[in-house]
Order: sequence, then structure tokens, then C-alpha cells
Amino acid sequence: MQQSTTRRHFLSTVAAGALASTAFCQESAVGGVIGEPHAAEEGGKILQAGGNVVDAIVTGAATCAITAPHMCGFGGYGGQLILALEGGKKVTSIEFNTMAPAAAKPDMFIKDGKPDNMAHQYGWRSVGVPGLAAGLDLAIRKYGTIGFARAIAPAIRLCKDGFPVGATTETAFKNTVRLRKDPDSIKVYFPDGKAPTKGQLLKNPALAEVLLELASANSSEPFYKGQIAKRLCEDAARGGGLLEPKDMASYKPRENEPVRWSYKDFQICTSPITSGGVTALQAMAIIAALQQMGLKDAQRFLAKVEALRYAWRDRLALFGDPDFVPNPTSRLLSEANCNAAAKEIFQALQKGKCLPAAAKTSTQTGTINLSAVDAKGNLAALTLTHGGTFGAQVTAGSVGLMMSHGLSRFNIEPGHPNSVAAGKRPLHNMCPIILLKNGRNHTALGGRGGRKIPNSAFEVTYQMVMAGKNLKEAIASGRMHTEGNLEVELEPALGKEKVDTLKAFGLNAKTGGSAVISATSVENGVGSPTLAMR
Repeated sequence: MQQSTTRRHFLSTVAAGALASTAFCQESAVGGVIGEPHAAEEGGKILQAGGNVVDAIVTGAATCAITAPHMCGFGGYGGQLILALEGGKKVTSIEFNTMAPAAAKPDMFIKDGKPDNMAHQYGWRSVGVPGLAAGLDLAIRKYGTIGFARAIAPAIRLCKDGFPVGATTETAFKNTVRLRKDPDSIKVYFPDGKAPTKGQLLKNPALAEVLLELASANSSEPFYKGQIAKRLCEDAARGGGLLEPKDMASYKPRENEPVRWSYKDFQICTSPITSGGVTALQAMAIIAALQQMGLKDAQRFLAKVEALRYAWRDRLALFGDPDFVPNPTSRLLSEANCNAAAKEIFQALQKGKCLPAAAKTSTQTGTINLSAVDAKGNLAALTLTHGGTFGAQVTAGSVGLMMSHGLSRFNIEPGHPNSVAAGKRPLHNMCPIILLKNGRNHTALGGRGGRKIPNSAFEVTYQMVMAGKNLKEAIASGRMHTEGNLEVELEPALGKEKVDTLKAFGLNAKTGGSAVISATSVENGVGSPTLAMR
């Protein structure tokens, strides 16, 4: 679709279309940011002023950290960014996941010998070091052109002047009863003692002061050292949390070499563990091995489901912070391992019976993903999150920060690769992906929707890389969700016949939803970047 509507109208229709499961696509000569309307608007201004893709996506992320407080924020447990610059010659990943405080222990969420699920999910004990400010600062310092102060300027303005509350934010405030039991959350987000309503201007002067101090330093350093960190940790201590100034001061984002996997003309690049990208790549690699085994057409859909189930089995059993536990990535993506997995799946297909269940279901929601492209064809995908709705559902009132529940992404039980440990970073679902074709930039994508993110990102990637579809076609294609157990959800568009097929195969199939994928592409050449979301 050519650029026949105004930018603001496009952003509003994309937001509405994502909720209605309708795919929207648009071309833009200057590129753009997609994933959240305010972020898209402010990031677009940066591009129009001559900024690059990093300037735009960092500005967008800082903006939606204010305008989507139920999904992300500067108190969020962090994010994951992947960049493709110089036409694909430079691909890099920046991780700013949360870190467990020094006082954290493997059994900290075990009470009287049983899992303490409430403390694991909500309240100050579930809060780790926020990573967003440091990650955005590192990205723009190394690869941007406008500086950190300029990138967070819209966020400061929106904190001071207020932003109009959207419909989904209104619903989140209305339905999250626990916030109304937290005095600091009431002080910051319920200015009249009532939940904010759609269209109401919501201000955050305390956070504005924090961001002004960062802008004055043109750096995130004051967030992690000095009075801001001290006040945040004092708020945490009053609430029974573990954060201390030494935890804040020791935090560093990490730049990593992406994990890569190739198929024909494509190279798929994603962020390494602790992100969810390796799961998507492993499923793709297993499917590629299955294609060499003479699959019948009727078996292809089942094979794709089983490849995802197999990859999730490994993910939930083996993954953890590579600084603390062995990194299984190379082994899982090896030809020998994928061939062995394919053989096991092929035998199950021949017998007409699914692989055994190997994991427990865990509902996780939340997150925003932004994807961006500039006029030179540089690509970026950045995912940021609180975790679930409003994260830990507590606020550091002295600094105006809604806090995330990053420690909830650790396994409660001690002894697991993803168990809690001091200084450790948890496994998460963020799954930004870059596609290169013939060594050149092609697509950037990522998703929001908790544990459904890796599978939805996998599906869009699969449709482009293995099914030969363009971005518009791929993002409209039906998706599925599984976590390695016997439960499988299919979008209604895939049809009742596929649900029945899975049931006959031994799986508990039903219709359900998927993550929202936002993507940008230069598949038609640098002159006509495409933005798409569903």
C-alpha cells in the first residue's frame, strides 16, 4: 500500500488493526518506526530530521516507556536490541536484561518448602536491576548520531506535559486491583484517586526530574550511581525488596555477536540466550532437516508443530544465563543434533502419535516491540518490557518508576539452569530477528505477547525464508503456539480442520491468539521500505 494516508492515521489504524488481528502494511520513503503509536510518531520525527535507525528506535523506546506504563518503562527489567547496519555488513545485538541483586538466593521464592508464587510474581522481592536506561544509552552512544539527551527529550516532555491515556492503558489501570493497594502507585498514577481514563492527560513529574538529570549528563550513569539509585533503593527497602546501590552501580548492558543460521539465500540473525531467538532458529533448523526425509504434504503441518514442541522442550530444560551455566546454542543448532531431532519427529509422524509432553505451561504476557528502518536501509528491532501487566505492580514513588518483575522470569525451583542467583540474568521471551538475503539487509521483526513471542516470530520468519512469501503475506499468515507440552493453540484463520488433525495426533488443540509482530523490511530495495504489524 502506498503512502496515501496521513502518518497519524496510519499509526492509529495499525494499533487498532493489531488488536483486531488484521495485518497492516505501508511503504515509506524515509523509513519509520512501528510497534506503538507514540513511539512511531517521535521516532519518525527523528528520521525526518536526518537521524539514523538507531536514533529513531532509541527515541521511540524512551517514548513508549512513558506512554505504555502497563507494558514497559524505565523501571522495566530491560530489553533486547538487534541492529543491521551498513547494508548488512554490521549486525550486532545489545542486551539489557535485568540482573538479580547480590542478596538474591536460589531458594528466595520457596516458603515453608513450597513455591511462593505471589512473591515470585508481585511486589518488591520480584524486582531486579532495571536495564532499559543503560541499554538505550549504549546503543545510541555506539551507533547513533543525536546523543542520549536528544533521544529522551520526547519522554521528558510527555512526563511533564502529560500524554493522553489510550484505551488499553485505561483498561489495564482499571483491571489491576493490586496497584490500588500500593501507596506510591496511587500517588504517581492515580492523581485524583481514580484510575486514569481514556483521553485523560497523565503526567509523571517525579520521573521527569530523573530524566532531566540524565539529559543534563547526556548519559544513563546518574540512573545507576548517585542520588537516583539511592532513592530507588530506599523505596525498594521500604517495600521489602533486595535492591541496593551496589547492585545498581555494578550493572552493565552487554553487546553480543548475534546467533546466525543460514538457509538457501537467507541468513537469520537473532539475539543470543537469554533471549528467545535461539528457540525460533532451532525449530527452523529441525524443519530444514525434516525436509530431507521425504515428508508428505499431509505431514508438513504436523512436522512444524513438533519442531516447535521439540525446541521448547530444550529451551525450558537447558537455557539459562551463559555466564552461570553451559550455553547449549552450538550443540542445539548443529547438523547432528537437528538430524537426530528430525529423525525422532519423523518416526512420530510415521506412527501417527505425537512426541510426549516435556514441559509445563506458564502464562506470561506484556512487552512492546519496535521495529525500524531508515532511508539508507539500516534495520533495527528492539523489545522492551515490564514482564506482565505493570510488572511487579509497585512503584518507586520518589523517582516515579513503575517497577518490573524481572525475577519472575527465573525458575522458582533451585538447581535449574534458569534458577535465581546473585548477579544472574533470567531467561526471557524477547525475540528480535534480522533477516539478511544474499548478505544484504532484508527484514527486522520482533513481537509482544509473553511466551507467544518466539513462536509468532518463528512463523513470520518461516513464511519468508522457507515459504517464499513477502513481508505483507508472511505477517498475515496463520500462527500457532506451543510450549512443548500437549497444549497447542491455533489462530482461527488456520481452520478447524487443522485443530482436528492435531487432536487426532494426540495433542490438546484449540483456537487461540498469538503475539503481535511488528516488522520493517527493505525486501523491495532501499527506496521503498515497508512497515507492517499484526
